[in-house]
Amino acid sequence: MNSKTIPPPKESVSQRTRFSSILTVVISVAALVFSGISLFITQLQPARIEMFGSDSGFLYFETNDSLLRLNLHVVFINRGAGQGLVDRVGVILRPPGASEAYLLPAMFFEELDDVTNTLKAKSAFDPISLPGHTAATQWIQFTSSYKAPGDILDMLVPGEYRATIVAWTPGETRPGNKVPFTFKLTDSEMKYLEAKRNGQQGPAIKIQNLNFFDLSARKISAQDLDRLLR
Repeated sequence: MNSKTIPPPKESVSQRTRFSSILTVVISVAALVFSGISLFITQLQPARIEMFGSDSGFLYFETNDSLLRLNLHVVFINRGAGQGLVDRVGVILRPPGASEAYLLPAMFFEELDDVTNTLKAKSAFDPISLPGHTAATQWIQFTSSYKAPGDILDMLVPGEYRATIVAWTPGETRPGNKVPFTFKLTDSEMKYLEAKRNGQQGPAIKIQNLNFFDLSARKISAQDLDRLLR
């Protein structure tokens, strides 16, 4: 007996054709969306600057000098694709129990001598250029005013200092990046700073365990809120 192949119903062929067409359209749209997202991330996304601080720094007066210097290791990251620029950087220093604060502007880039483990000036501070998806690491010296040295001297007392690294990009009237941290100065460290300012020779005070504010997603207390925003 001869067997015959029964052709599939026309409706089944039509359904498969329609499904194949829909699948093709979905894949094409998904590929187009993915390409658009990839293009935005790699080529079109504007500069997005972030800033981080290290866990130690140096605080000192030069001998016979009333300018307070704070050296910090700061990392700048551009997570966008566009060209970024950090125009100005400073540290807002708030002494223990004070309602007022002091702004120390960035004055010099410094470099660490691997042999002596001390910092030396490399160049005057300039705006930091950050091409897309790059990072820059700098030792920065923040310095008090030579025109009114007494202002900072009146604010130096033992205790815990609340501080914030602040950075501006071009066109910003308020700093777009803020990195709060705290550190402590003991009675003996304060006496040493004063003696060095008055002529005593000696190295800078290395301030250890800078307590940078945790910026991860979480509920924060009223105390932390005050520390973050003021």
